[in-house]
Amino acid sequence: MGLPDWTVEGFLPSGCWPATLDEVHERLVADAEHRDARQVVFYALQAYFGQIREFMSSGWMRLDGCFVTRDGEPHAAHGPALTLTVFPANLAELELLNREGRSRMRKLFTMRDVIVVGDARTNPYLDVVHPVGDHIAAFLGSHISQQAWLQGSCAGVDATPRHRGFVEVWW
Repeated sequence: MGLPDWTVEGFLPSGCWPATLDEVHERLVADAEHRDARQVVFYALQAYFGQIREFMSSGWMRLDGCFVTRDGEPHAAHGPALTLTVFPANLAELELLNREGRSRMRKLFTMRDVIVVGDARTNPYLDVVHPVGDHIAAFLGSHISQQAWLQGSCAGVDATPRHRGFVEVWW
């Protein structure tokens, strides 16, 4: 089926658009500005997708950010180009992970106020750490947070409707 054409403003039409990774590449890399920079972000998405599947047998990711626009330029100085939320289909899988597995999986999600060594009083910390070379901001969602995500993704800061769509990739 593929992703819909861009709006005049350079967004996907409002709503949730299911897609495969091939369809994501076709619309968000090949049919967009700044192809070389977007290709790097797409490689990061592919790597991320492979890693997250090690911990979750099924689920979906919602993709947003400047990567999900026609003209947005992915650039590390502007922050992550792609914001994604991962929704596992079976949360019990995550609960069954051993300590090492949980530690490995945690590294796949954006972390804030990370203490480098020791404690925050005596050692520096990082404000934020994003996975996959700072191209992706990634968050873990649940069925409970799904509705809140939809409300937040469809409204701007002032709660007025946001007229742009997002992409959903299932596995």
